[in-house]
Amino acid sequence: MDLLTATVAQRPDLAPLLGDFNPWPQFMHQDPVGSLYYADPVTAYPEFVLVAVDRDHPDQLVAKGYSVPFTWDEDPAESLPEDGWDGVILSAAIDRFADRRGNLVSALEISVRHDFRGRGVSGLMLAAMLHNAAAFGFPSWSPRSARTASTSTPMCPSVSTRPCAARTACLWIRGSGCMCEPEARSSASHHAR
Repeated sequence: MDLLTATVAQRPDLAPLLGDFNPWPQFMHQDPVGSLYYADPVTAYPEFVLVAVDRDHPDQLVAKGYSVPFTWDEDPAESLPEDGWDGVILSAAIDRFADRRGNLVSALEISVRHDFRGRGVSGLMLAAMLHNAAAFGFPSWSPRSARTASTSTPMCPSVSTRPCAARTACLWIRGSGCMCEPEARSSASHHAR
């Protein structure tokens, strides 16, 4: 498996494929706050919607990841929005309407096509999201709100500080997901791999 990742800003031709699969329960598509983001993330946040394709089948998505920049005035190592996913999306919407960039990026969703699950693709997508946020100059990354598609348990269930595959130090907080800060920023732009 040789995956290529890109944003839909880099690969707009792949945007129509985002609806090809989505293992999230139907109620997630009816959430009024979620609709602020999911109404049209490709237009609103194309640099933060990621796709992955297998090099051998470049016209079929293997995975997709949605993230969003938002403003958080507190130290992300100490706290994140109490209302989690809703708070991130509301803050991102306010930023967008006020023409502000935000100062953090949060993961909202990573979905992996059924036949590619169990191969580490979600970790690769999370690393791609982290690299993408760093490429845009965001010093902090907050996948606190992201949850696995098959469970409502937060992605980071333990309490520890340990290195990530993306060369970061992650603070893993029980019940709150994780917050990662790059050890060193890269000025290189990350394109489809």
